[in-house]
Amino acid sequence: MINIIKSLLSDCDYDFVDTVMIPIANGRYELTMFRGEMIENQVYLVISIKESELLNTEINENLVINIANGFRASQIYEPDMDKNTSLVYCVKEDVGSVLLKKIKVEIEDDPYYFKKYVFSYSGADAEKFEQLCDQYGKSPLDFVQSYILDTGNFNKFKNNYKNESIYRMISDLVIKLPIIPISFEKQGEMQTVIEHMRSIQKCNEDEIEKLDCIIEAIKDIELAETDKLLNAIFKVWPLKDSEEDHE
Repeated sequence: MINIIKSLLSDCDYDFVDTVMIPIANGRYELTMFRGEMIENQVYLVISIKESELLNTEINENLVINIANGFRASQIYEPDMDKNTSLVYCVKEDVGSVLLKKIKVEIEDDPYYFKKYVFSYSGADAEKFEQLCDQYGKSPLDFVQSYILDTGNFNKFKNNYKNESIYRMISDLVIKLPIIPISFEKQGEMQTVIEHMRSIQKCNEDEIEKLDCIIEAIKDIELAETDKLLNAIFKVWPLKDSEEDHE
């Protein structure tokens, strides 16, 4: 899966520039760095790690600090990159822990060092993704763009999301890599999902964050548990007071 993410970044105009090894606990983790072709101070850092390793407190608590130190000691680092760097955790699920969602939220909500995205996947879904790319003769980027906009795929996911793990994984990829451009017919041009929401003035930055949380809630809660799902959604995005609507 790490190679798929690297391919997506490359096709989204981010050049591979360096790889460094990050020491942590008793192991070492490969950190891959990508720099924007158009804006060179925009950087993506990608690290591959197993779910069981991320659940290890000693590793999790020190990983970001060690990554920041490794990045700042690299040859490509410039001070103005600090506020323009995103860190992507590519997490292979190997133990199926219920704690993974909690750790994802904690990592992504941490305001220090970088903007962080935690993308988790199963080995079976990653293998199926590669098989489908080969089957349709598409690059990972082309496949993501066509698959997520296919109404048939979306309807199958909407009707029974548990049986559509590939669509769920691709949706998560688009969220965790917001630079992926999606072609919306009304615009007639390539845009990222976030750019599209901004352009139609449907979501501001805060609302985009809320949409991400709602998608996570939908993924984690049984569709049959309607009340539980609604409570989760309204906790993130409460209904406006009726008086406010009439102002």
